[in-house]
Amino acid sequence: MPLAAHPGTVEFADWPASKPVDSFSSFSSGEDRLLRRLSLWDRDTVDKVATTVVQFPPDRRCDDIRYAIQSARELTELGENWDGEGSQGYSLSTWKRVKRFVLTQASLSESFLRSPLPVPTINPADQGSLDVSWQLSDRQLLVNFPADETAPITYYGQNSAGNNTISGRTSGREHRLDLVAWLIQKTK
Repeated sequence: MPLAAHPGTVEFADWPASKPVDSFSSFSSGEDRLLRRLSLWDRDTVDKVATTVVQFPPDRRCDDIRYAIQSARELTELGENWDGEGSQGYSLSTWKRVKRFVLTQASLSESFLRSPLPVPTINPADQGSLDVSWQLSDRQLLVNFPADETAPITYYGQNSAGNNTISGRTSGREHRLDLVAWLIQKTK
């Protein structure tokens, strides 16, 4: 029986392939050395896991993340001047960058931190860009994906007290364990 025929089966074909981790700029050198020693990224290990694992147990948050991404794809169908005021449309390539980024960070969160990534909202923004937003009870993070693929992706996050912030730019092609760790950190 195919996997799709099983209720609650999570399709994981779209998850990004694991890549070796070279470094995370915000980590201390001790943590960086530890990450390099992890055998999870060994090609033989990844191949063995890929051929052995047939089905993941149902993960509701994973399904919710996929649903948020898939729902945002509808924005690409709006076209130019979708609001009657000359607004730029949203391209499929911008949506694909959002998809790749969110799925990569979700995979990273599960693999390294053993914690699921919260479900984001994906909304239209100015000039054909898309916003990915996490609104949690004690923090929020906004990541903007410009329509221009050569422009950097920008992000800003802060906790509810405003004294713990994170901001910067990224290409979107890299693992951002610093962003994921900041987003899912537990507060006392």
